[in-house]
Amino acid sequence: MNVQPQNAGGYGSPQQQKSVYSVAPQRYQALTRGHKRTSRWAGVVGLNLMSLGASVIISTIVLSAIVAIFAGISSSADGNPGLRGFDEFLGQFGAPLVFAAAGLIGAVIFVVGMLSSVAILRAGEVHRPWAITWSAFAISLPVLWVVNTVYWVVGQVVQMAGVFAVLAPTFDSGFAGGGNPVGLPFGMSVESSVVISLVIAAVGLLVAIIVIGVIGSLAWWWMAHAFRVRVPVASGD
Repeated sequence: MNVQPQNAGGYGSPQQQKSVYSVAPQRYQALTRGHKRTSRWAGVVGLNLMSLGASVIISTIVLSAIVAIFAGISSSADGNPGLRGFDEFLGQFGAPLVFAAAGLIGAVIFVVGMLSSVAILRAGEVHRPWAITWSAFAISLPVLWVVNTVYWVVGQVVQMAGVFAVLAPTFDSGFAGGGNPVGLPFGMSVESSVVISLVIAAVGLLVAIIVIGVIGSLAWWWMAHAFRVRVPVASGD
């Protein structure tokens, strides 16, 4: 009986299994300095625009819901001139068209921010720009919520302090002295108070842009680091 010698390198042999199922080891390629700088700038621009667009959309939805509730109440309240006047005001104001236009503007701003982020990342040759943009925006949302809450609280405190500063002289000189109960603190004129209010609003807007930019810079850099390209490890590495 002739016995066929087994082929040591035939199908199913350990050598072939190793060649078929073995995967070359890989490692993540380090981000270059240009990639880091590009991802940070993409976060600054992208998150500011995307958060602004999302805020406009959410505000439009909330306001339209509130107006719809009051419109329903006014339409069901027969004989109430105040509520009928509110309903007529909404008709003259063109509330549905205004809210639709505001929502569209917010959506356009959001899309522009998203495309700007992707374009900046592609220009800097950063790996997977779409994945970086969406994931970085998603992880930024909880941080933005906390920052917006703190910012709102601080704004309310500043606003109440301003109102108190305006009304304080009326209690000292107006009502107590029998004079004019309307006045501004420190002898300021109305024009000066308006200028100060505008300066405070501009500073608040600048601070918001900077804070959101810092959050976007860190989030986009983090996701660029997470989505780095994988390259095979050379035998000498």
